[in-house]
Amino acid sequence: MRQQASLERAFQGSNAGMMGHLLIGIDAGGTSTDVRLAWHDKEVDTTHRGRITQNKFEGCNLVRDGQAFSRDHMVYCLQQSVEGIAASQVTCVIGMAGAGRRDAAEQLQQSIHTAWRDVADVPALDVFVTHDAMIALESAYPSTPGAILIVGTGSLLFGRDATGREVRAGGWGRLLGDEGSGYDLGHRVISAVCADIDAGDHSFLRERLAMRLGWHDRDTLIDAVYQHRFPFQDAARFALEGALSGDDASMHVVRTATEALGRVVARAPWDRMEPSLRLVGGLSSEKGYKPYLWDALARFIPQVRIDDAPADPLAGAVHLAWLRAASRSLAA
Repeated sequence: MRQQASLERAFQGSNAGMMGHLLIGIDAGGTSTDVRLAWHDKEVDTTHRGRITQNKFEGCNLVRDGQAFSRDHMVYCLQQSVEGIAASQVTCVIGMAGAGRRDAAEQLQQSIHTAWRDVADVPALDVFVTHDAMIALESAYPSTPGAILIVGTGSLLFGRDATGREVRAGGWGRLLGDEGSGYDLGHRVISAVCADIDAGDHSFLRERLAMRLGWHDRDTLIDAVYQHRFPFQDAARFALEGALSGDDASMHVVRTATEALGRVVARAPWDRMEPSLRLVGGLSSEKGYKPYLWDALARFIPQVRIDDAPADPLAGAVHLAWLRAASRSLAA
């Protein structure tokens, strides 16, 4: 981290190595892929082409979608994003869901390089692939110690200590963990409705699933889950609605899910970490979820300051691209 700070000071104000050098940050999540373009000192103004550059694409998860799709999708996003922009060189940092294994990320990185060479009329590309938690952390704590708690479709605590060593808790995926996530909430909602069907109870959650999803009985529920592979995270909203309206079963779902997440967060090595945690991800700010999460964190990690100031993972990706480009420029 001290090396990065020294690099920034050394490169500050030096334009020579960056003329015509485009920086791209990509946040590739399971639901959508967002792209931001910047020169070394400002975002790219693309309105001169008569339209705003498309900066939102289909989602991508390396584990879920595999190497081939992830490569082709990233090349497509890059190609669409640089179209019509005069740049001699592109440095891109991609933060992708499912790219937590370094060997898999490096394989994707190399395949993007190889595929990019076959694309006509595009600038030279230097690309680095990392996991989406890294760019979120860089946004919240640029090159400094700190930790973030990502709560969206999945959940993960990720950070770095004063020595720069990475720390994490959770993030095991929906089959092994992801406590307190959208997937976990949805799973708990559907399980609660299964119990209601068994007992013949017409609860708030059962009525919501019947009205919104057409799950009127055991057969329609089983068909939706096992035949049509219903994405469990899409059922999370019913628990949030119920919690806001005071439904006991919904409040129980949210409370038990956030308590499970609190236990995961408490497993992190807080004795060697800064006592500060930034909340990231759409679920953490939901009105039907936020107070339960804060209560759980206060119980399980009372010594840690909780911060829910908005984070900008794309800014983290662009910052990492800037550091990478600056490092290579000064080394040349």
